[in-house]
Amino acid sequence: MDSGDIVTTNPKIKKLYIYPVKSFKGISISQGILTERGLAIPNINRNQSLDRLWCVCDTDGYVQDIRVQPYFSTIAVSIDYKNCNLVLTSTLDIDREDFEPLTLPINMEDDNSSNMVHVSDRYKNYWYGHPLNGINCGIEASKWITKFIHKHNKFTYEQKFLFVRYQQNSNRRMKKMFKGKSDIAKRAMPNDQAAFADCSPYHLVSTESLMDLNRRLPDSASCERPVSVFRFRPNIEVQYTKQPYDEDFWMTFRIGNANFRQLGPTGRCVIPTTSPSNGARYDDEEPRATLMKYRPLPYGDGPHGGPTLGIWVAPQKNVIQIVNIGDEIVDCGNDQQKL
Repeated sequence: MDSGDIVTTNPKIKKLYIYPVKSFKGISISQGILTERGLAIPNINRNQSLDRLWCVCDTDGYVQDIRVQPYFSTIAVSIDYKNCNLVLTSTLDIDREDFEPLTLPINMEDDNSSNMVHVSDRYKNYWYGHPLNGINCGIEASKWITKFIHKHNKFTYEQKFLFVRYQQNSNRRMKKMFKGKSDIAKRAMPNDQAAFADCSPYHLVSTESLMDLNRRLPDSASCERPVSVFRFRPNIEVQYTKQPYDEDFWMTFRIGNANFRQLGPTGRCVIPTTSPSNGARYDDEEPRATLMKYRPLPYGDGPHGGPTLGIWVAPQKNVIQIVNIGDEIVDCGNDQQKL
């Protein structure tokens, strides 16, 4: 190599996260499978995505998430690989005597119409496009989560709640979001899909962007320092970007042989103000308040908007590829062949 040669280093995957139950804690994995609908874990769920494959809804089918049930952020999710179950555990000391871990079978038959639930997103199905089909996970699961919500949300005592597993025949597509009129829907391809995730099958953020946010936080900020990545709930955390927020400009990129497209920047609502350790929110609304001072608000500041951090992305059609921590991210610019 000549002394004048320039050595370039591409960003690399630092962490991979799957959130099997919408709004519950995530699982950190060292290897996953990239699929159209989100990250999968090898040899689990027939190598199909586990990401946001379950949700909690009320008996009318309206999905419950951190926005309305902030203490969901304190429920840990693990996998019992031997018995192929999810194991849900409340991490709060005050719950230790009241809640034994709950197990949910990962493999459930999709044709059980007698337990069908139609799940809506609380916003006239602007996010989901239409009610999604799910399978009720049973009475014991319902009792467990209803008891948990009643304990932590006094406004819900008259309601009952269900665990629901997404059905593939829901045919959810990103192009149907907001009746096809949102920027994300306009950028989406016909096969871009997700289960109960808000806006896309994958969410990506860089360590450098989080570090820059940390530098800007006031000394009086109520949130932990450094601020936890779990407040932002990405699937892919990358490191070694040249600058903070470089990911904003990745309109197409490649991980191995898998091509990804950006569907849009991720607007930050109330979720990042929720402590992932105790479910609390504080009056200073950090770290969102700091983001409000310098980050764009392309979607406004309503329930669907907020200051941006990270990006929503979707992979190419029919992708099935192993992905590992340390894999490179190759920015492909605006290459129309990747769109």
